[in-house]
Amino acid sequence: RTVTWFHTGAWLERERLELALAREYYDQDPQAPLLRDTIIPVGLTAREEREAARALRGRVLRQEIYAEDGTPQSVHPYSVSERNYETRLLQRAQAETHAVFFVHPRETVDLHYERNPADPRTQHELVLEVDDFGNVTRSAGLTYPRRSPVEPEQGRLWATVTDRSFANRPTETAWYRVGVPIETTTRELTGLTAPASGLLSGADVRAAVASAAEIPYEATADGTNIETRVIERERTLYSRDDLQGALPLGQIESLALPYESYRQAFTPGLLAQIYGGRVDAAMLQSEGGYVRQDGAWWAPSGRVEYDAARFYLPRRALDPFGHAFSVDYDAYALLPIEATDPLGNVTTAQSDYRVLAPALLSDPNENRTAVELDALGMVVKTAVMGKAGEGDTLAEPTTRVEYDLDQFREHGKPVFVHTFARERHGADNPRWQETYSYSDGSGREVMKKVQAEPGPVPVLSAGGHLLRNPDGTPQTRHEDHRWIGTGRTVFDNKGNPVKTYEPFFSDTSGYEDEDELVEWGVTPVLRYDPLGRLVRTDLPNGTVALVVFDAWRRESWDESDTVDGTPWLAAKQAGTLAEQRAASLALAHTSTPSISHLDGLGRMFLAVADNGPAGQYQTRIALDVEGNQRSVTDARGVPVLQQLFDMLGRRIDADSVDAGHKTTLLDVVDKPTRAWTARGHAVRHVYDALQRHTHVFVRDGASPEQLVQRTVYGEAHPQALQRNLRGRGYALFDGAGVVTNARYDFKGNAIESVRRLACEYKATPDWAPLSSLTVVADIELAAEPLLEAETFTTATAYDALSRVISGTTPDGSETRPTYNEANLLEKVEVRTRGAAAWTTFVADIDYNARGQRTRLQRGNGATTTYEYDDETFRLIRQRTTRASDGAVLQDLTYTHDPVGNIVQIDDAVSFGNSAVPANGLYEYDALYQLTKAEGREHPGQQPTNTDPALLRVDHPNDMQGLRRYREQYVYDEVGNILRMAHQPLGPGGSGWTRRYEYASDS
Repeated sequence: RTVTWFHTGAWLERERLELALAREYYDQDPQAPLLRDTIIPVGLTAREEREAARALRGRVLRQEIYAEDGTPQSVHPYSVSERNYETRLLQRAQAETHAVFFVHPRETVDLHYERNPADPRTQHELVLEVDDFGNVTRSAGLTYPRRSPVEPEQGRLWATVTDRSFANRPTETAWYRVGVPIETTTRELTGLTAPASGLLSGADVRAAVASAAEIPYEATADGTNIETRVIERERTLYSRDDLQGALPLGQIESLALPYESYRQAFTPGLLAQIYGGRVDAAMLQSEGGYVRQDGAWWAPSGRVEYDAARFYLPRRALDPFGHAFSVDYDAYALLPIEATDPLGNVTTAQSDYRVLAPALLSDPNENRTAVELDALGMVVKTAVMGKAGEGDTLAEPTTRVEYDLDQFREHGKPVFVHTFARERHGADNPRWQETYSYSDGSGREVMKKVQAEPGPVPVLSAGGHLLRNPDGTPQTRHEDHRWIGTGRTVFDNKGNPVKTYEPFFSDTSGYEDEDELVEWGVTPVLRYDPLGRLVRTDLPNGTVALVVFDAWRRESWDESDTVDGTPWLAAKQAGTLAEQRAASLALAHTSTPSISHLDGLGRMFLAVADNGPAGQYQTRIALDVEGNQRSVTDARGVPVLQQLFDMLGRRIDADSVDAGHKTTLLDVVDKPTRAWTARGHAVRHVYDALQRHTHVFVRDGASPEQLVQRTVYGEAHPQALQRNLRGRGYALFDGAGVVTNARYDFKGNAIESVRRLACEYKATPDWAPLSSLTVVADIELAAEPLLEAETFTTATAYDALSRVISGTTPDGSETRPTYNEANLLEKVEVRTRGAAAWTTFVADIDYNARGQRTRLQRGNGATTTYEYDDETFRLIRQRTTRASDGAVLQDLTYTHDPVGNIVQIDDAVSFGNSAVPANGLYEYDALYQLTKAEGREHPGQQPTNTDPALLRVDHPNDMQGLRRYREQYVYDEVGNILRMAHQPLGPGGSGWTRRYEYASDS
């Protein structure tokens, strides 16, 4: 239930309407701050006061969101939002004219109660300054401390102030423009003290800003004095009307075409703090693309050049490095006909002017794609044509689309789209992949039908009901032309899915709405709170997952946390011994949810993992006002990560106990250009005009710089068009040697790859001779002395759906996969090392409607069947039989806990009538780390690299000598393994224990 109060425009003479309405507001929080009254100018006449109130008509004053669930908490809201306004008098009322008022928002306060009236999270937005045209030029955002902080992070007041400048030109003779954005600056305001009750006023914030000392971005506020720190700044320059460059900052002309925008990235102090003397102005400009303005370094956006003769259409786009992308238009200046990138790659388009849409596209490799449109401009055919003699045509298209938009009007069924996609190009296409997509009136897909391989389908009666066998299972019959339909999805009144049923097999491609069919199988039931957040999931197996929201914390309860008292627990306790064991283990993990503690901005700063009897493990994250993770402290109290960021929110310095210390210089498009590591490595990255990686140089200490990676792209190859190389990687030289993608097909799939190994394998190869070369022949000639002569070639062929249909490895072995009607793998054949005959490795695979493998027949006749739980869809049994005599080679049964961990594996196949149970038993802690495992082993195995004992041991092939063992594992608070203890069970043998130690700061 959402309750919203609006200003009706009523003038009550003796009191404000807001005060009258406040009697209806939620009143269970005596400390709740009420906003100050809407400002109405003083000195108004009675008539002007009435008209001032009328100017407020329709404005939202307050909104409260409740859940009508019948619980005692239903009287408390999830959230409350209240607003007030300021009314300015622009023109006084005259005898014949009305007064004119301008109304703008003044304050908004959001109280996040989460149905707890004593402990809301309070956020406050203030409009501090507004110009005469309604543009907000200064605003502030405040987040107040928790009333009774549990953690220090919850006792902080967060404040930001944003200044915006605009260009307003209202008095020009021939044109009028106001509210054109010029510059935005956001500052963090520190040192404010929250009042004992109520809210800070706009005057309080203005006074604080006026008296605040300015500190640089890289400085840390002392928290005592009132200080401001610029955290974001961006500005926009506008073009002259004659398109001859940019106007000075803050100026516009009649067209107000943007020239370029800039975002501040670095202050001089930040550069010095992070990089010291390793970065200079030339590096920032040439490699980083930054520009220097007002003593700081800014990231430009790039700019667009317009064609004044063609209605100011964009004709060129220059990236921040000056690389130009151009667009050419048709004679009518309506549609683009050609686009060219900085390397000369050209994409062309021929359009259908009837619908003003492209009809034929040609990529930089001159591969064509054609489209045919119907009278409504909808695609009815596509043809991936490639070059001459390749691919398909519109007469024999790659895909064909049929629409039935009258289905509901004529038959009461949803409208649908029927799509055909060919599997092979050309006339030898064996079949089409067909799909039906049915949509409701909101445009949501309500059912999808796709092809399936032949097999059983359920039988329906004439009345549309499932026919069932005496044991209750559905009757089925074989169908050669089978379809898979998606199960019904049930939505709530807000459009959230609450039920999603299983897919099902059908004998028809038509829309089906029989409940027993479209509600096939099981479904989870999803429940949401009034804010649209998922709070409860009732799973088909009787388990429950919960998310509990509070203003200052969030709890996540998985299926094991809530297992006590569930139908799952009752069923397992009455089940097999393995299921009873799973139930007993699950009970040990009840009430151990994951807890996230939130700060005033609603961000997680403390994660608590509950490990049951072992204790709770806390991971603490230090966040700044921008949301950057400044540090992470693990459950042992060890600072495991320290990070620094630039003014664009990008991480540029990280000190990790695992990865070490690394400092990175990013360019203006967020790609690394330089990096320095704690091991003394200096890394330099180079990119081409398309921002593709071309070079990686590494210097180790004072040693010379080495080229450790060189990437060559297809544009450099003389046969780039014939091999479809333009825009794609051709060769990668790295520490192993070189891998070359010699050619691609017309759809962009690599069809031939060649690997050559480097001669130098004891050290990293230096590809310096290739550094400045740009022609493929020169690059390959320079690399020849560094490479071994032997080549390893891989060839791959694809069908029209870009599925692999043939793969040839360097030893000459050819693999041929086959797919079924449902586009799933069905068969695998191999010609080993160039043999003439095909060897079948996989003869057949069957799947259920969910796409899970149910049966796999190998080429030698052995068959494996797979069984899945009807409620969780987890694998519960895997059985393999031999074709020659029907012998069972494998029969594994899996038992899971509520979250899916395997707690027991039973092997029904025993060797030599051994009395040693062939099962595996597994136990986990509340964090699902494996703590105990039991199984069987052979005493003849040697677990360490020491010499075996000089005594009789069973031969490893003697299956009569098996014995049981138990292994236990102990971890520290962050998951490092501390101890592994192995103990044989039964007579003979001795156990062993491994202990692990870690550096205190790792």
